Amino acid sequence: MANVSNWNKFVLLLWKNWKLQKNHKVQLFVELFLPVLFSLLLVLIRTLVIAESEPITTYPELNIDLKHILFFCLFFDCIYGNRLGNTNVWSLVFMYSETNKLGNRIPFFWLYYSPQNDVLDKVVGEAAASLGMQLYQGYKNAADLENAMMANNAFAGIQFDQSLATAYELPKRFDFVLRFPSELRTNTLSIEQSWLTMRLFPSYAPNGPRNKREEDGGIPVGYLREGFLAVQHAVSMAYLRQISNNSTLPSVKLQRYPYPSYIDDPLLQGLGSIMSLIILLCFMYPCTYIVKYVTTEKEFQLKEVMKIMGLSNWLHWTAWFVKSFITLTISAIMITTMMKIPWVNNVSVLTHTDFTVLVFFFIVYNIAMICFCFMLATFFSKASTAAAVSGIILFVGYIPYTFTYNTYADMSLGSKLGWSLSANTAMGFGFQLILAFEATGEGLQWSNLFSPVNVDDNFTVGYIIVMMLISAVIYMLICLYVEQIFPGDFGVPRKWNFIFMRSFWCGQSDYMGVEDSSNSNGIQHRRDPNAFEAEPEGKNIGLQIRNLKKRFGDKMAVNGMSINMFEDEITVLLGHNGAGKTTTISMLTGMFPPTAGTAIINGSDIRTNIDGARMSMGICPQHNVLFGDMSVSDHLRFFSRMKGLTGAAVEKEVEKYIKLIELENKANVMSSKLSGGMKRKLSVCCALCGDAKVVLCDEPSSGMDPAARRQMWDLLQQEKIGRTLLLTTHFMDEADVLGDRIAIMCDGELNCYGTSFFLKKQYGSGYRLICVKRENCEPAEVTALLNLYVPGIQPDSDIGAELSYKLPDSYSSQFEKMFGELEQRAEEVNLDGYGVGITSLEEVFMKVGAEKASNGERKQQSAIMNGGTGYNDEDNESIQSDGVFSEHRRLLSGMKLWTNQWHAMLLKKLLYTWRNKLLFVIQNLIPIFIVCVTILSARNYGTFQALPPIDISLQQYPEAVTILDLANVGNDTTTLSIAKEYELLAKSFGPKYSLQQTGAIGFEEYILELGKSIQVRINSRYLAAASIADNGIIAWLNNQPLHTAPLTLNLVHNALARALIGTDAHVGVTNWPLPYTTSTLFANLNLGKSLGTQLATNICFCMCFVSAFYIIFPVKERESRAKLLQFVSGVRVFTFWFTQVLWDICTMTLTALVVIVTIACFQEDGFSSLAELSRYFLLIFIFGCSVLPFTYIASLFCKEPATGFARVSTLNLFAGMALFIVVMVMKIDVFDTNKTADLLSWIFRAFPHFSLALGLNKAYVNVASRSACEKVSMLPPILLCELVPQCCDLKPYFAWEEPGVLPEILYMTLTAIIFFSFLIIREFGLISELSYMLKSKFSKPPPAPVDSSIDDDVDAERRRILNMNHHELHAKNLVLDRVTKYYGKFLAVNQVSLCVQGAECFGLLGVNGAGKTTTFKMMTGDERISSGTAYVQGLNLKSDMNTVYKRVGYCPQFDALLEDLTGREMLRIFCLLRGVQAMRINQLSEDLARSFGFMKHLDKPTKTYSGGNKRKLSTAIAVLGTPSVIYLDEPTTGMDPAARRQLWNMVCRIRDAGKSIVLTSHSMEECEALCTRLAIMVNGEFKCIGSTQHLKNKFSKGLILKIKVRRNAKHLRNNSSFSRHADEVPVAVQLADQNINRVKEFVLDKFPEAILQEEYQGMLTFYVPLTGIKWSEIFGLMERNREQLNVEDYAISQTTLEEIFLEFAKYQREDTRDTK
Repeated sequence: MANVSNWNKFVLLLWKNWKLQKNHKVQLFVELFLPVLFSLLLVLIRTLVIAESEPITTYPELNIDLKHILFFCLFFDCIYGNRLGNTNVWSLVFMYSETNKLGNRIPFFWLYYSPQNDVLDKVVGEAAASLGMQLYQGYKNAADLENAMMANNAFAGIQFDQSLATAYELPKRFDFVLRFPSELRTNTLSIEQSWLTMRLFPSYAPNGPRNKREEDGGIPVGYLREGFLAVQHAVSMAYLRQISNNSTLPSVKLQRYPYPSYIDDPLLQGLGSIMSLIILLCFMYPCTYIVKYVTTEKEFQLKEVMKIMGLSNWLHWTAWFVKSFITLTISAIMITTMMKIPWVNNVSVLTHTDFTVLVFFFIVYNIAMICFCFMLATFFSKASTAAAVSGIILFVGYIPYTFTYNTYADMSLGSKLGWSLSANTAMGFGFQLILAFEATGEGLQWSNLFSPVNVDDNFTVGYIIVMMLISAVIYMLICLYVEQIFPGDFGVPRKWNFIFMRSFWCGQSDYMGVEDSSNSNGIQHRRDPNAFEAEPEGKNIGLQIRNLKKRFGDKMAVNGMSINMFEDEITVLLGHNGAGKTTTISMLTGMFPPTAGTAIINGSDIRTNIDGARMSMGICPQHNVLFGDMSVSDHLRFFSRMKGLTGAAVEKEVEKYIKLIELENKANVMSSKLSGGMKRKLSVCCALCGDAKVVLCDEPSSGMDPAARRQMWDLLQQEKIGRTLLLTTHFMDEADVLGDRIAIMCDGELNCYGTSFFLKKQYGSGYRLICVKRENCEPAEVTALLNLYVPGIQPDSDIGAELSYKLPDSYSSQFEKMFGELEQRAEEVNLDGYGVGITSLEEVFMKVGAEKASNGERKQQSAIMNGGTGYNDEDNESIQSDGVFSEHRRLLSGMKLWTNQWHAMLLKKLLYTWRNKLLFVIQNLIPIFIVCVTILSARNYGTFQALPPIDISLQQYPEAVTILDLANVGNDTTTLSIAKEYELLAKSFGPKYSLQQTGAIGFEEYILELGKSIQVRINSRYLAAASIADNGIIAWLNNQPLHTAPLTLNLVHNALARALIGTDAHVGVTNWPLPYTTSTLFANLNLGKSLGTQLATNICFCMCFVSAFYIIFPVKERESRAKLLQFVSGVRVFTFWFTQVLWDICTMTLTALVVIVTIACFQEDGFSSLAELSRYFLLIFIFGCSVLPFTYIASLFCKEPATGFARVSTLNLFAGMALFIVVMVMKIDVFDTNKTADLLSWIFRAFPHFSLALGLNKAYVNVASRSACEKVSMLPPILLCELVPQCCDLKPYFAWEEPGVLPEILYMTLTAIIFFSFLIIREFGLISELSYMLKSKFSKPPPAPVDSSIDDDVDAERRRILNMNHHELHAKNLVLDRVTKYYGKFLAVNQVSLCVQGAECFGLLGVNGAGKTTTFKMMTGDERISSGTAYVQGLNLKSDMNTVYKRVGYCPQFDALLEDLTGREMLRIFCLLRGVQAMRINQLSEDLARSFGFMKHLDKPTKTYSGGNKRKLSTAIAVLGTPSVIYLDEPTTGMDPAARRQLWNMVCRIRDAGKSIVLTSHSMEECEALCTRLAIMVNGEFKCIGSTQHLKNKFSKGLILKIKVRRNAKHLRNNSSFSRHADEVPVAVQLADQNINRVKEFVLDKFPEAILQEEYQGMLTFYVPLTGIKWSEIFGLMERNREQLNVEDYAISQTTLEEIFLEFAKYQREDTRDTK
């Protein structure tokens, strides 16, 4: 393998990522264009909201007096309950109307001031008189003034400096503070309108004149209409008149700046709240798939395998980053383009913003999001979970922005920067600022990237970009850290504190124990030298292991392993589950370092040169390591290039391996569409390609049927030359066929190593005789016959139909005679067949590799061979469990059984909840968090805080321009003096405060001309102006800032003061609003943005997720088939679901209590009393009863828990919270859509979340209404009904009319009943039954099979079943009558007929896809039978399934276990379901655990079980309750030979107890040992049926002679210039030596009619017809010529079941459903 540079690896990874993306064209299209589609929403809004061109806007002059406030109160409902002076507004209007008749006298108001002083009294008196006020009042100090104003609600207060309390004359520096109520009296919209003294500019700047139609500037802040300017002007002018003794001062008027023509775009303000959300939606889907793609590689071990092949971690992340960056950047450019296209009237979504700046902002946001997605991916080990949850987390990252949107102006810079570490919140802030820039008409530009929108804000888009880049770095660091401590199911985790360890920063010091240096050749001192064959000389060592050790805690997983593996050989590593095989391979691949020792791979030491070792290595893990969306050929290209091949060599390698594995027609098919066998072969080829010198294959043939397994053997045999292959397997025949050398591990130690022949000779006892028993065979009679020739012989194994004996070599001379007599007396001793062979490898494994007991005791081989545990004590105890399988057990029935099942179902839910405590805690913490945040936010931002004082001064602003208009100044000296002082005053504030004069033109013309080029600057910097003329002064108002009205007026006052008094004169004014009144603070709670509405919305929001948690367990239970297993065990549908909903209601009730208690802790008004809280609790409780059945129904349509959670929570958010918000918005009076909102409410109440939110809100509104009405309860009823009609007709809390909650309660109650009823009806199958009946009318019956293809035995079985009467059906345990299954048009099972009687084990054989599992599903009721019928003891499966379930047991193909429960708990639950008495359950569970061999794992969670132990537990569950029929679907998958034999023994005992067993298996040896009858299934049909011997007799009339010839690998190597190209003759044929030819000649000479059926390297299989040749004669000939022929091993037997199976398997067609 050539060395591959990092650049080439990087390019290869990009190619791989592109291929994965390209093969999902629709997915790629969606990822690229879904963002564009969402951005089209903005375009749609853009086209609907017309931007209109507005002409020049000018405004008239306004007098500065109190008439404005009267005008607004006359013609508008200007206040809500506030009072003016000592009279309410209605009285004021009445007084104004009356006084009109008396000469238009202005009604008098109270004017208060402090401190009380004669000098000040004159000023205030004159000011009051000028305002038309007759009464004013002085107070001693400011505190008294404030208290009096709060108590009497005076019109205004004037607060002078306290030093003036003793003044005798007016000072030249005259400062005063105006105190008005914080609440704007002329407000017509909302009580939240106030003086806004905390800011200088509005939070959102319009793109035209603010409050365009308001001549005085409007509100906020309304200085003129509120009377502030009138009082300010009156006091200032009174002061000037008195101090200057000049009563003829010029008149001063106010006039707004004119505004040039502009485009009025109302869209921008509307976009503020939705644009960032739409951008989030644009990128949510692509980001979700980034998480999914990255997690997929981790989930399927792809990342670890690439890492093993030398791929650096940084390359992996960089390649994914570049791929993601490119796709997201393309989307970003398209989105930006959509936003910049002028769609209507030459206006785009963002008209002024620079294209490149916006793209740059998107790019930075995408970088942060990619890193955030990488970080998320490291927290998940399942891609589906990651994809489902990541969408929610991305949305949660946006929530801080929604919380801070309305309080943005009050946030500190630190808070904004801190929240910006969340990329989505930063994006929200960014678009808020971008829209603000857009509204100013300037737009975001490179020049203002680090400039705030206005002086009130200290946050910039540049800061946001910096924070997003910082967050990207933080996300990536978290990603790299978490990846090390949570590497997934296949990685090796490091300790959490590894970054604080010296080894992390300084590197790992070389480890070397005493063992390493004591032996230079690395071969340890072996305890039993005889167990290790002498190594050959002159052979290249491809893999050398030297004293390798690995310790995990106190357990030594690998203990001093030393072994040499040679080139051109396959070394097979055997061992029981947990022996240390996988740990050894993991150390060799560098997944984790050894504790001691080392290994040298193709010359590279794994300690010092792991990269070099990996360059020589290929690996095929136990699970397929394939990219599901990559084709077969692309897999081979990828791994070949990863190993250093380039150019034409890659394509040659691809062509070669595709031809080798016979997948030419599937070269471009995605690997996910391949069958299991094809995937396995491709995985092996990926390990072999690229000329890997050392290849590690972990159970390469696992899950394959016999035909596919043999193809795999061919592949490995052909590819071993020039390589060192290490292979692990549980199949002893595979190890025998493939293994040039075999190593057997036990409990971490290497116990023996050598060729198969060596091990058999070392551990075998000579020969092994295997007899096949008939039904009436007595083993004692067979033993007695054999004792005549071999004294003292005893059966070595007696399991099922197999009876075996060891034949010692010392009696070999007697064997031929003994076999001859055995042939003659076979009928007499009831034997169906027999075979003989030298000691099998399985026998060697039982002796050497059997697992030790916990105390170190070696298991007894004889016990294991007979299916025992191998421990004396356990075997003795397991005998007690024979009664488990007897018929006469006192199982409960009736009410007691029903009680038992309730107990089981509730116990299951209790245990699940307890084991998932974290999930339950989260379920309750979410509401606590949401409620606390809601209430605290309402307290901090929902109520008004005291407004700060604001000094009216030009210096409040960082820079300003003042304009002076002297176009109409004449020769009047006073006017000229005032103008001069105004000019000097404007320039006196410093260099940043300038003055411009209009020259000969007037102010309006000047400012309009200026606005053509710098209107944005005028809005924010040209703050004040004055037109000074002989006939008066106009103070010009720039209404874009908030507080320029008193500023521009104050500049005029100061100019007057300087002109009249002197240049050191000064008039200062401060606006300090009074504190909010108690009534205002309280009334704020009853507004639309009240705590009640917020709590209703946010509790609904959190319940969207809380209720979605309840989908996880039902989906997990159904998809694991645990639910089906419970139904098979007898639980009724109603019991199953009612107990589920009962328990979940209890937990939901606890969550409801948590919510209520949390609310109660805050003691908020409306949420404090027991009665109030109990109403909210009732609503949440009824909601739980309604939403749970709704969630269960949704679970039926989800295949994965995480996906189900994501989908249901999304549905809840839409159907609950979103619709509630829509309806609440539509109910706002301004939209005039109340009727539509009410109509929609009646429809949407069908969704529980909508009803909950609406009910909670209405309950609060009812409380708030009563609270508001209590404040006016002292009014007479007539006046009360006239003024506040709502208080005359308060509805009860549970009224039908609003705001009663009866509709919501009724709806939720009805939907609870409807949803649960629908669930039960569907689960009973009534809906599918109706659907099937409709479909059956249009579907054609299955085609009748061609008569010639039906086997006569199959036909006889069908006819026998057709002729059965009702009584016969009852007498048979299981009958299938022409059972057929269609999937669409695909015929999966075709008219299968079968009868299984008591004490019978029926084997159902077939390759993968033959229809076995489908048949099982129909027999368990999991799939509907398309046509035909099935019976269990006369009960029809279609109509009596519930009764049938009581009589069947089921062990599914994939373990249907609840992973959070222990084995004991699983057995307890299923014992209860079956009706086992409670007092017997523990004993029965332990008996079964001992019998099946998992006693020491009984109290461990099932998720920690090995595959073999899970199968044992599943089988134990299947036999509970003494069912009459037991279905076992591949029960021994993943078991080592010892465990497999133990299970065989149990199956035999179950069968002998009178049970009917239906078994599927890929092990022909298993079927021969266990099955009394079997059928071979091909293409959904039975091709043959009968007993094992019957099939052998029928399909073969001869014997099978297997001969294994000793191979000389050195000779083969030296005499062949080998090549492994696909177009050459197979290596096995090239390298056949003369010994093999000599054996062939001998067999054909002695047995002329013999046929060579198969030939592997050195393994010859002959078929010898029994035409006058006796079996014993063949044995004699072979035994006498064994040494001469150089035969290592041989076996003589009848035709095996495997040969018959393989013959039929050739006709299996491919299932094309998934490959189209």
